[in-house]
Parts: sequence; C-alpha cells; structure tokens
Amino acid sequence: MATDTEKISQLKSSVANLNQISGEAQQVEWSKIQTPTDEIVVPYDTLESTPEDPEETKKLLDKLVVLKLNGGLGTTMGCTGPKSVIEVRNGLTFLDLIVIQIENLNKKYGCSVPLLLMNSFNTHDDTQKIIEKYSNSNIEIHTFNQSQYPRLVADDFVPLPSKGHTDKDGWYPPGHGDVFPSLKNSGKLDALLSQGKEYVFAANSDNLGAVVDLKILNHLIRNKNEYCMEVTPKTLADVKGGTLISYEGKVQLLEIAQVPDQHVNEFKSIEKFKIFNTNNLWVNLKAIKRLVEADALKMEIIPNPKEVDGVKVLQLETAAGAAIKFFDHAIGINVPRSRFLPVKASSDLLLVQSDLYTLVDGFVIQNPARTNPANPSIELGPEFKKVANFLSRFKSIPSIIELDSLKVAGDVWFGANITLKGKVSIVVKSGVKLEIPDGTVLQNKRETILFPQTPFFNIPDLLQSLSVVSVNKKPDHFMMMMVAAAERRRGSEAFFIGSQIQRWQMKIMGMILLLSPTTLSLLSSNHSNSISSSSSSSSNSSRYKHNKDAFSFRNIDGALSSFNHMLLRKPLPCIIQFNKLLSIIVKMRRHYDTVISLSKQMELAGLSPNTYTLNMLMNCFCQLHRIDLGFSVLAKGIKLALQPTIVTFNTLTNGLCKVGKFAQAAELFDDMMARGCQPNVHTYNTIINGLCKIGEDAAAARLLKKMEEAGCQPNVVTYSTLIDGLCKDRRVNEALDIFSYMKAKGISPDIFTYTSLIKGLCHFSRWKEASAMLNEMTSLNIMPDIVIFNVLVNTFCKEGKVSQAEGLLKTMNEMGVEPDVVTYSSLMYGYSLWMEVVEARKLFDVMITKGCKPDVFCYNILINGYCKVMRMDNAMQLFDEMILQGSTPDKVTYNTLIHGLCQLGRLREAQDLFKNMHTSGNLPDLLAYSILLDGFCKQGYLGKAYRLFQAMQSSSLKPDLVMYNILVDAMCKSGNLKDARELFSELFVKGLQPNVQIYTTIINGLCKEGLLDEALEAFRKMEEDGCPPDEVSYNVIIRGFLQHKDESRAVQLIGEMRDRGFIADAGTTTW
Repeated sequence: MATDTEKISQLKSSVANLNQISGEAQQVEWSKIQTPTDEIVVPYDTLESTPEDPEETKKLLDKLVVLKLNGGLGTTMGCTGPKSVIEVRNGLTFLDLIVIQIENLNKKYGCSVPLLLMNSFNTHDDTQKIIEKYSNSNIEIHTFNQSQYPRLVADDFVPLPSKGHTDKDGWYPPGHGDVFPSLKNSGKLDALLSQGKEYVFAANSDNLGAVVDLKILNHLIRNKNEYCMEVTPKTLADVKGGTLISYEGKVQLLEIAQVPDQHVNEFKSIEKFKIFNTNNLWVNLKAIKRLVEADALKMEIIPNPKEVDGVKVLQLETAAGAAIKFFDHAIGINVPRSRFLPVKASSDLLLVQSDLYTLVDGFVIQNPARTNPANPSIELGPEFKKVANFLSRFKSIPSIIELDSLKVAGDVWFGANITLKGKVSIVVKSGVKLEIPDGTVLQNKRETILFPQTPFFNIPDLLQSLSVVSVNKKPDHFMMMMVAAAERRRGSEAFFIGSQIQRWQMKIMGMILLLSPTTLSLLSSNHSNSISSSSSSSSNSSRYKHNKDAFSFRNIDGALSSFNHMLLRKPLPCIIQFNKLLSIIVKMRRHYDTVISLSKQMELAGLSPNTYTLNMLMNCFCQLHRIDLGFSVLAKGIKLALQPTIVTFNTLTNGLCKVGKFAQAAELFDDMMARGCQPNVHTYNTIINGLCKIGEDAAAARLLKKMEEAGCQPNVVTYSTLIDGLCKDRRVNEALDIFSYMKAKGISPDIFTYTSLIKGLCHFSRWKEASAMLNEMTSLNIMPDIVIFNVLVNTFCKEGKVSQAEGLLKTMNEMGVEPDVVTYSSLMYGYSLWMEVVEARKLFDVMITKGCKPDVFCYNILINGYCKVMRMDNAMQLFDEMILQGSTPDKVTYNTLIHGLCQLGRLREAQDLFKNMHTSGNLPDLLAYSILLDGFCKQGYLGKAYRLFQAMQSSSLKPDLVMYNILVDAMCKSGNLKDARELFSELFVKGLQPNVQIYTTIINGLCKEGLLDEALEAFRKMEEDGCPPDEVSYNVIIRGFLQHKDESRAVQLIGEMRDRGFIADAGTTTW
C-alpha cells in the first residue's frame, strides 16, 4: 500500500494538470434536452414476466452479483462504525436484512448469488469483524475497499495531510463513482467474470427497497443493456434529485448543478421532469472492464466543500450515475416507489419500524392495510436525531397506518400503544417536557402546538374532557370541568384558548395548548378520576393579592405563573392589575410576542382593554418591527372609543423611525398636531433624530425652534441628536453654535455630545479645538470612553501622527480603558502608512496576547502593510494564519494579496488566488479582474490578459473604463495598435463614454506609430464628446509631434495648453 507521502505526491501531480476546478458541473445546452422515450426509460409494468421454470430463473441469478455501497458511517444518526450495522427492525441491521434476502434467494432457487461490500477506509476494519457472524450462511461475502484520497485545503489546493492532518480526517473516499475502477483494481472484477458472472446490482446499503428484481435482470440480459438506472416518480421531496434525459443522442443523468440558473425552477418541477435517480444500478461486468481499462469513464468531478477542525477543504468526488452515458444500450427503468426506501434519518427509521411495514424473509414490505400508496411525511426534531435518543423517546413505536403527516419538535416522549392519524403536529418550546400517555389516539387533522407562555392543564384530563363533552354543552359546565382538572395537580393550572372565538366551542382540530417552561407530564394513571374531582378544590386556592409585592417574580416563568393565577380567579382582577403585570414583562425586553399573546387571552376572558393596554400592545408590535399591526391596534382603539394619547403617538412615531420610515413619522407628527394632541419632548426628539438620519439637519433645527416656541423645553438628548447630525454632515461650525446655545440654556452636555463634537473636529484636523473639548469634558468629570479614544487614535493615525496615537494608547491604559480591536487596527494602520510593518506586527501579537481577537479588517491592514514593503511571503503566511484562526478572508484580502503578487511578477500565485476566490465563495469583483489584468499586461502576457477580459465579458460583471484603459495601453505599448483601436471603438458599441485617460492612452499609441493626423483627430474629438483634454493629454500629443519633427503643430498646441492654464512637464520641455 502506498505511503501517505506517495499518495500526496501522486495527487499533487494530477492536480497540477488541472487548469481550474470550479464548484459547478458543466452546464448543458437547455435547448438540446429531450424527454426520454419509453424505449430509453422503460416503464416497469411493461417488463416481461420472469420465466416460470425455476431452472431458467436459477440461470438468471447465477449471472448476478449483489454489491452494496458500504463506505458510509452512522455518525449522522449518532452511531459509531458502518451505517449498515444500525438496527432497523426486530433487532436486525441493514446488513442482516441484506444477507437474509440473498440467503433466501439462494435457498429458493438453488443458485449462488454472492454479496460484495464496497467499504471505505472508515468502515473496512469494522466490517471485516462484523461479517464473521455470517460465516455459516449459504452465501459468499466478499469485500473490497474504494480509493482513499487526501482532502484539499480550499484556499491553496494543497493536500490536507501535508499540513499535519495525517489521521483519518485528512482523507476521504471519493464518492460512489469510484466503484468501477475500485472493482477492477481490487481484482474482484476479474474473479467474478471468471465465475461466469455477467451483471452487478449495486445500491446503497441503507436503501431497504433495493432488492434483487428478477424482471429487471431478465430484461437486461435479453436486451443486452450494459447499464440500467432505476428511476422512480418524483415528489416535492425529491425536486433536487438527478433525472434522466436524452441529450445529443444518448441517455444522460442531469444533476441540478448542471442546470442553467434560469431553468432551475423548471428542473425542480414535477410536471416536466417526473422521475429521479434512486441510485439502484445494474451494470454489465464486461462493459465495466472494457471502459475502465480504456480509461473511458471520464465522469464529472464534483467538488464537495467540507470543514475539518476549522479548515475549509474540498473533496473531489464522482457519482456512479454519471457513468450511464459511457455504456452501450444504457436505459432507465421507471420502478415503483417501493424500491426506494432509504433510511437517512430517524424519521425514516420510524417509518420502517412502524406497522406501516412488515418483515417477510428479510424483505421490508408495506402493509396492505395502508390505503394511501404514499408514505406519510415525518419530521422529527433534533432531539430524535441520534438513534439511541430516538429509541428512548418511544416506549413503543406508534401506529401510523392512517397517518398523513407528523411533525414533532422539542422534548417529547411517547408512551406505549399510541395511534397517530391524519395530520399531527406536536411542537414544544425549549424548557418544556411533554409525555404523551399510553394509549393516546391523536385524531385525524389534529394539530397540537405547545408554547411556553403559561402553566398548563393536565393534558390527559383535558383530552378526556374533550372526548366526553359535546360542543353544545354550556360553557360554564365545560369550564368547570377544566378548572377541576387543573386543580387536581395544584400549581399545574393552565389556561387554554381555542381556534374558535367562543372558548367553549373547542374542537380537536386546531386546538392550541399554552404551556409553561416547567416540566410537563401527560402520564395519568386514571383519566376518569381527573373529571370526577369536580370543582370543589377550586376553593382551596389562595386569593391573589393585588399589590405591588405580588409581582416580585424574577423571570418570565414567574410572570406567566402570576398571569395564570390572576386569570383563574373569580371574579377576575381589573384591567389595571393586568396592565401592571404586562408592563413588567415589557420591561424585561425580548418577550414582546408573549405580551401580545397574553393580551389576546385577556380579551378572550372578557377583559376589555383600556388605552394603557393598547399602547403597550402597539409598543410590542413596533419593537418587533410590525408597525402595520401597531396601526391596526390604533384603529381598534378608535373603534372602541378610546382616544389616543401622546404616548400612543410617541409609540407609533418611534416605531416608524425604527423601520426607517422617517417621512411617514413626520406626517404622523403633523397629524397629531392637527388633532390637538400636543407633542412632548420625547415626540420632538424622535422626529429630530429621524430628520437628522436622512440628512434634513435644517428641518431638524427648525423643529427645535418650533419646539421652544410651543413651550416644550429641549433636553440634552434633543441637542445632542442635532449636534451629531450636523457633525456627520460636516457642518461642525453650526454644531458648535448649537453646543454653545445649549450650555447658555443651562443644559449640561453629556458624553454623547462631546463624542460627536470631537469626532467632527478631528475630521477637519482641528486638533486644538478637539483637545480643548476633551479637557472641558474631563473637567466636568465626564471621562472619555473607548469610543472617544478610538476616534482620536484613528484620526491621529490617518494623519500620520503615530507617536501621538501611541501616547493616547498609554493614556488609555493608565485610565483603565481597555483598547479594543478598533483601537489596535487604527494604530496598525498608522504604522503601515509609515512602512513600519514590523511594529504593526508586534502590536498585532500584543493584541492577541491580551485576548483581543483580530477581525478580518485587522488582518487586512497587516496584510496590506506586508504587501506595501514587498514582503509577500509574510503576507501569505498571515493569510494562512487568518484562516486557521477561523477568520474568513473577504474580497479586500484577496485583492490586496493579488495586487502584491502581481507587483512582484508572481503571476502564477496571483492567478491561483484569483481561482480560490471562486472556491471560497468570494466571487471576484471588478477590482480583482482589473488587478490581475494589469499584472498580465505589465508582464507582457497579452494573450492571457485578453482571455481574462473575454471571460469577464461573458460573466455577470462587465468591464469598465479602467479595464479597457489597461488593455488598450498594453496593446499600444506592444505595437498592437490595430487591436487597441478596435477595442477603443468597442467602447461606443458597449455604451461606455471614453474618459480623458483612455483618450490620452489611444492618442499616445497613435503618436508612437507616427499617425499624427489621427492622433490630432482623436484629440479634437475629446472636446466634442464632452471630455476636454487635461494637462497630461496636451503633454502627450505635444511630445508626439516633437518626436516626429512636426514643430509647427507642436507650437500651436503649446499655445493652446498655456491658454488653458496648463504647463509643460519635464518630458516635454526636454525636446
């Protein structure tokens, strides 16, 4: 066996021959796709019956070998070892069932069908031990390993094991497309052919429907089909699966990755593409040998992105289905859905372990009592993901023979002998435990949605109540039974709401149970006792005390418990008491949806909201960014004759500003004034803030004046908001005037006021004033925080005043203000400006030592510093370090590195990075293309440059004037003036208006070739096109005339240049 080093060497060699590996399969020409006929995709019903003579059947089977793809692990289902050893039913594993099926087949017909297991390096050792238990069976079991390839680091395409990952995580099995060469390379193929075997039936080991089918085998042998793919009717769950098409005269597998973007929805349609690949394949062994030996199976490489210990890697895989186009007389057979029964998750396990299926001679067969031929859709939450957890949550598997769909989410536990019918949904939120009692029947169309808003009813009692109480019963009697059921458990009371407006018109369908986060139990030893305990126990409950101390709960659970206690009291407390409770929940934040839900319960209980209630409700909707529903509440209040207050308008105004609807907020403000509702300081502050955010500082200032005229005194928030808006709009002098005015009014500035002013002054390098402002705030015992320090450090560094920034850093430490990533990044930027990259690196290391994790912006600053001083190896090393630390490079990172590499002429590395941008999901932008294009041109690789230019033209990005200028300039300098002029003319066709730079470039090229008349014509055309020549343009054309001894026209142009105020540069005056 080859060593790791040899494998890596071989892979590097093969990878070196690949120009590019993108993440996309080669797309097909959509117009060439044809729907395959019944001759190509044969309906299963049309297949001939198998021979009645057992001897003839034996002859068929003696030509067959069954191969199961056994390379997958059971880790996704929480198991160790091969997935094929997961127990499926009656204690039997996938592998047990496969062996039993073939044993019974061999026994029934006296044939010798062997079983082949294609393992991966992950499953080989365990499988060898497991199959020892089948040593006494009547079948031959053979194993072979598929290939083992090293994973590739996505960023540099280097094999992962070469970077230290030499364990199993560094390698991968390259997909089931590897089955053909691995079968040949293992020697198994030749051995099988020598035994007279002709066909292999290959399928995934976890597909319980993939069993030997004599009709299919008979059809293939009779018609000499070399390859057959089983397909089955597609459902909405299979829309992404590959399908068979006729393409350029051959049957071919079409995967979604090959579909042009504009046709993806058409591909997913079950109307046009009605079948999908089951990966049950029948292949002629001689054909495999022929094609593998001729190296003719050139299947598409599928890059499969993964992550290993935080490192993004690629696995280059192939799919066995893609090989269909290489075989002669290849067909598909449209088989019943029963032949596709994969177990990929615990939801599939529930299906096959239920009464929906029975087990006969190792074959999993659907129960004929099931009237619906389709399986129910089952969605189990992450709590059921691992097999061990799945099994522990079911005391016994429920009966699902009449089930249409099931959704379970949360901490749900099923008792024994449960029956699920129709559509069932059980959703329990975090912190809730739900136990469904033995014998429960969840009826058709029933949806049970569990929320942790309130303590709950004893569910068994409630279900029993629902089963015996007619909806025609009086609500009082029904409520009395439910209260009795609740009081049985003391402290486990609950309130419920139904899908109908009347609480007593409850139906099973659509019922909503509101549960608390406390542990719930649905187990009850005697449901009937729950009902018989009448309502007498209700008197045992202590009265709720309506005082402030009663609301001294610590969290949302306590609040909800208090709410339910209040709601169960007779008579109900007044609306004021409920409002007090809701207001406390609102102040907790994050529970706005809960308040909305509770308010609905209050209304159902007969409590009419007052203005305070509706204002709270509006606020909750606004906090959730549902301002539309906030206005609906306003309309409801008006309908109830509840007059909106200033709080109402403030709430809605604030909500509009939250979602960026500042103009509507201003309109509401005007409407409020028109209604005679006087705004308060909060209203004015909200509108002023909104106006400043949209740059309407003048309007904000006018509103401030209007506010004062109306007798509403502005506060520090009002002034600070306006000052911040003015500073952001660079109107610092006006901001300083407002600052002076507010102090004259006796309003003391706060840290936000000073921060805005210092930032504004620093932007204009008004250091003395910024320093004075800093001194002023400290004299008022307003200590600068990290925001102010970062403003100062950043400004100093941008001005190149690094020593002053270092002094500030020292001051920060002395004042106990910890620098953050922004502080360090600013100072590193300052060092980089002065080419002091060593100092920048030292600071970077200090930053990490102090536990401050650098972000991508920080890495980019240091990478740019290294690139500036041409230390590209250090830059690339930092790039690798960045990825290892879990920071994802962005376009700035890639563009900076590509530019640095191009500057040093390291174009191959620059090109590799450019390709890696695709792999990493950072699609190159215009700047990336321009940098690489410029690099190619400067190094004289015009062919590569032009190909890159053309590639970009065919992409979604379109070249801009900068790119045209780069290419035109390079063509002119290389003497290729003809192509340069054609490219220049193309600008007008593309609708691009040439600028002064590209005109100057083409004029320079014409002058160098001595085409002075054309150069002058282009020069004059600049003016006509609204692009007057600049100083550079004049110097270029004047030098062109002087070089070719045309002094008269040169003198004329010099005169023009002087008249326009331009001067000749050194290059022109030397002539």
